[in-house]
Amino acid sequence: MNSATLDDKQQQWALPKKQQRFKWSMAMQYTVLIVLAWISLLPIIIMVLTSFKTQVDIMSRDTIWVFAPTFDNYDYIFKNNFNLYLGNSIVVSLSSTFLSLGVSGMAAYALARLRFPGRGPIAYFTLLIRMVPPAVLAIPIFYPVAELGRMAFQHH
Repeated sequence: MNSATLDDKQQQWALPKKQQRFKWSMAMQYTVLIVLAWISLLPIIIMVLTSFKTQVDIMSRDTIWVFAPTFDNYDYIFKNNFNLYLGNSIVVSLSSTFLSLGVSGMAAYALARLRFPGRGPIAYFTLLIRMVPPAVLAIPIFYPVAELGRMAFQHH
């Protein structure tokens, strides 16, 4: 039986080996992408589900998927100056973003276009700083700020 005499349903399964391998590789790629997407979205899904739990359910070691949903957490948020906190967060985040973009943009332009003494070491030091993870800087930044009395708690 050659492919010229096969009906449409049979021709679908009578693909050359190269096209069959391509379909399997595409299936594997999609499987890997779906697994990675699930791994990436799982913490967000758990966080959203946790927002609908009571405090007892949150602290419980039982399953995270079965619970009686409640809007008490959202009720508490909106009754306790949520708009003020949200507004403060927006102002701080936008102002720090635009300030950072402005200063960084001017510095990047100067380093890329202008010739001045010390340009090489400044560019090298900037690249070096970008390689340091922010978590490593937490303790060295914490102590001077705490000494200034800007932290909300006391340390000894």
